[in-house]
Amino acid sequence: MNDLITLKIFDNSMDAHLLKTRLEDAEIPVALFDETFITMDPILSNALGGIKLKIKEEDAERALDILKEIENAPVINEEDQVVTCPNCNSDKLMTGFKSFKGWKGIVSML
Repeated sequence: MNDLITLKIFDNSMDAHLLKTRLEDAEIPVALFDETFITMDPILSNALGGIKLKIKEEDAERALDILKEIENAPVINEEDQVVTCPNCNSDKLMTGFKSFKGWKGIVSML
């Protein structure tokens, strides 16, 4: 148990399980910590530090390569075309961004 390291931290179990599945397909054992508590009560996410995806330290290099591959992959639409920014035509889009504009953002920051 001491040789586990945290690869990534999530605020929801769906994203955690997507990466977990991808790593397990590459035969990298994965453990999720605090998933049950945060799934039952998402407000606990900040208090517990999120859902921690942990791997063996010896698998870190391969896991980081897979994580970089996923994070650097272009966003694809329903027609399998790369989605680009309408302003600059870049395919380096940010996904999963949560805006703090409006009353929901203010409540989230508090």
